[in-house]
Amino acid sequence: MSGTRDEDFVNLEIFKLNTYCWERILSYLSLTEQLHLAASNRQLQVLFETLQHRYRIITESDTANIGETEIQQLLDIVREHVISYETPLDPHSVQEQYLWLLRDYCSNLRHLKMSFRRPRWHDLLQLKSLTSLHVSLHFPNQGMYRDFVCSLRALPQLKKLKLEATSYTGDGLLVLENLESLEIGSQRGFDASILASCCMTMKQLCHLNMGEYTVNLTAEDFRVIVKKGRNLERLAFNTSLQEYVPYDIVNQLPKLKHLQLWHVDFLKLRLIEGLIRKPGTPLESLILVGHTLEMAQVEHICEISSLRELSVSCNTAFTKSLLSLKNLEILDVKMSDVTNDQLLKLLEGCPLLKVFGVRSCRLITFDFVQEAIRLYNRRKIRIYLHKSSVNWSTLPILNNNSNIQFIKGYLRNPILINKDTCEMY
Repeated sequence: MSGTRDEDFVNLEIFKLNTYCWERILSYLSLTEQLHLAASNRQLQVLFETLQHRYRIITESDTANIGETEIQQLLDIVREHVISYETPLDPHSVQEQYLWLLRDYCSNLRHLKMSFRRPRWHDLLQLKSLTSLHVSLHFPNQGMYRDFVCSLRALPQLKKLKLEATSYTGDGLLVLENLESLEIGSQRGFDASILASCCMTMKQLCHLNMGEYTVNLTAEDFRVIVKKGRNLERLAFNTSLQEYVPYDIVNQLPKLKHLQLWHVDFLKLRLIEGLIRKPGTPLESLILVGHTLEMAQVEHICEISSLRELSVSCNTAFTKSLLSLKNLEILDVKMSDVTNDQLLKLLEGCPLLKVFGVRSCRLITFDFVQEAIRLYNRRKIRIYLHKSSVNWSTLPILNNNSNIQFIKGYLRNPILINKDTCEMY
């Protein structure tokens, strides 16, 4: 009898756990274990409320490790609270078969990331609250690509589209007139002339990423993009621009705040001068990918005083020039001969710096790490060191500091140019 009373007491006590307690408990459990716990007693109201808050945003790592039954169980718990749902962009993924679950349970879904192979996407078009869509398409012919893209007109709230599609030329894309953000992925075959047409029809377009392997970009296409894309605030050319493309005219975009450019050979001086004197909205971030620049070019770039983010490569350390950029928050540089002292002076001279990446910095040693922690341990900053001479085996203890953190590796993606589009949903 005593054992039965003890069990009843425990069963009653579990109902008294608050949200904080459940958060701690769930942090020790896998998603599958969390779902099994929830299924054990439908009366655990606070547990369900905790899960509803915890999985408003369902990530790629969540969906990659559970099957259809568990996905249905999770969505049945979270229901209309889900605003974002992502799956791995695997060409062999079967996640599109579960779209009916999103249709039935997630009426407020605003962001979806998913691969599509089958010629059936009716359930996708029932997600009327979608504002952001990231898709990887694997269709056998151009007609299906066109049909899929054109069908997206049935999503009245869609503002952001990230499109990865093997051998898709872009046919039909310009009918999505209400897009504010368009990003082409890394697959080959997209026709640049389509982007020029998109800039003519998409009057509200403020973010454009041309992708890595866009083909047939002519000087005239580029002029059309600049002339018609008057609302562009973020512009990324991950494709390598040839000398005949007049990319220096981007300074004519009155609202441009973020620019990512993949240049070949010599960066045009007219581009830098134009950005320094750019009319309208000041430039906030400049991401230069491609050949290493000369010291004089980098010094010239540092005259763009409005920059909050800069990514650039130079064989010579140019820390003194960077000190003039008082608004810098994010800095990603390649300087093979930079020293410990030069980096410390840079940290001192750029007090707003929050993310700092240094690539190929073989002269940077553990002495820099120790001194930076001693001087700036109350400062919130992440420092990436790539190919340095730091002994990383000693860092776990030092990285207990919650403010300044050191990371072995490099900053993989620019931040500001992507930040606003992430906040669209």
